[in-house]
Amino acid sequence: MEKKRMEFDSELWVNNVYVILKKKKISIVDFQKNLKLGNGYLSRIKKGKLKPSAEKFIVICYECGFNMNLMIEEDFSEYHDSIYIINESLNKLIEQVESDDWYRDFGDDIPLQNDKDFINLLYQTRTLEDGRTYQSYNSVAFPKVICSTDKPAYSLFLPENRTLTLISFDIGEETYYELITMGSASVSPVCSSIDKLYAEKLEKLYKLISKKFENCSVTKETINMLKNFLQS
Repeated sequence: MEKKRMEFDSELWVNNVYVILKKKKISIVDFQKNLKLGNGYLSRIKKGKLKPSAEKFIVICYECGFNMNLMIEEDFSEYHDSIYIINESLNKLIEQVESDDWYRDFGDDIPLQNDKDFINLLYQTRTLEDGRTYQSYNSVAFPKVICSTDKPAYSLFLPENRTLTLISFDIGEETYYELITMGSASVSPVCSSIDKLYAEKLEKLYKLISKKFENCSVTKETINMLKNFLQS
């Protein structure tokens, strides 16, 4: 049976563009001018007098900074302001991957790490029914599930002795991503791929950072050693 193609809701899409531009504090007039769309372009689409070309549709969604499918399926007026801040932060992290000083931690290297607070917050030891112990990521979205540490975690240093940490783990055949901040004694969730608003960008960010490390392995331990050397 063929799937029914979802009709393009031009009014919903344009309204979402308006909401996003308002959050970004960009005027509709300036937005249309910068993209060379012409005055009243979005208004005509909203009223059904004009259909956007595929090229312009993609460009507009890209400039808004959100997934195209979400922009034609979801009502952005119902979203809390925090999603725009998180989304912009993800966009910035993706753009700055090459220049940001990410480091990585492997689950297999846990005994070799010196930062006990970091270890205790990022990982936990779970005991299986047969008595065996298993190292697991401390997932905010799945607190009671064993989350494999086969994949490295990537972190950025933040002010006030905190880190921004991105983890990836599998549960069954599904891969998940979580972005969290960690301090000396606390973990604060930022976003998770279980929310479709962030899934695509979290996956993209993780893969970009992983690619950056393909030919270079810099762990937190190495970074700390170099920092101590520079301060000596």
